[in-house]
Amino acid sequence: MQPPEQMHNDSPFITPPAEQKNKKMFVTGIILGLVILVVGLIALTLYRVYSGAKTDNFTLAVSQTLRLPALKINGQPVYYTEYAEDLEAIKILHNYDAQNNGPTANYTPEMMSDQVLWRLTNTVLINDAAARFGLTVEESDLTELRDAIKKQFKTPEEIDAALKAHYGWDLVTYERKVLRPAVLQQKLKTIVEGDAGFKESVRQEAQKILDQVKGGADFSLLAQRYGYDATAERGGELGWFAKGEMVPEFEEAAFNLKPGELDQNLVETQFGFHILKVSGKRTEKVKDSNGKTINQDQVQASHILFAPTVGKYLDMIARQSDIHLYLNVHDPFAELKQQ
Repeated sequence: MQPPEQMHNDSPFITPPAEQKNKKMFVTGIILGLVILVVGLIALTLYRVYSGAKTDNFTLAVSQTLRLPALKINGQPVYYTEYAEDLEAIKILHNYDAQNNGPTANYTPEMMSDQVLWRLTNTVLINDAAARFGLTVEESDLTELRDAIKKQFKTPEEIDAALKAHYGWDLVTYERKVLRPAVLQQKLKTIVEGDAGFKESVRQEAQKILDQVKGGADFSLLAQRYGYDATAERGGELGWFAKGEMVPEFEEAAFNLKPGELDQNLVETQFGFHILKVSGKRTEKVKDSNGKTINQDQVQASHILFAPTVGKYLDMIARQSDIHLYLNVHDPFAELKQQ
């Protein structure tokens, strides 16, 4: 056998330098190709998520692996997969309501996205507030709600079928997404709606807006922005009403004002604090309970209601929060940033 230093270059135990170089280039090429592929897939997913909010299986799978956020609330991420799941659920509900004349039948894609983003945000805010107050969801809480649901159906299969038809969910998913936040919100309601400090903060906000109205700000626009009842969307308009149709404190204040006059003070009732403006007065002939024709004084008024409710509490927290939306969809939080 030849000593190692005398072995020929074509020995089967030694790879020629040129061949070694080719193998290295081949391996490097494969690695580089894989890197380019992975980077390309990531770039494609980022584009599909943040430019188009796509919800196909490929986009969802990669976004879940990358844990891509749809938004952040005070630095806490809400992942894109959560947004996509809830968006799919509200689309199912929309289709169901469209066939059954339900409340979401006329929702646009923008409205559906807005509702999903607000629901996800409220869940985070509720969880954070519950943690501050030491509130938790007990098994007994869920049992009570499950029993209430079961009473509406004959069999567990009917429950699953109803949830599937409305949201595409099973009971476990419904508990996680709806029942648990509902339990915490109810417990939060008990605390905040009995808190004098919170009530005072609502009164101070109402006074601030009243001062703006006194300064010439548009009543209707402020009502749309701050009003906390169904009248807000129509600028706070209550229409015409007679004595006995409103709570006493509100009614007394309204009938003491002149047409076109703004109450210079907040009106406090069982519902909260009202900014009150009277736009008209009239006397109508109507029939009383005995069928007799009488003259009835009526007032036309508008108001902006500030209600110290748990919903208002969450609204105030939302205004104080840093909410950052990453998706290229309508931003329902934009108005918060302007206030």
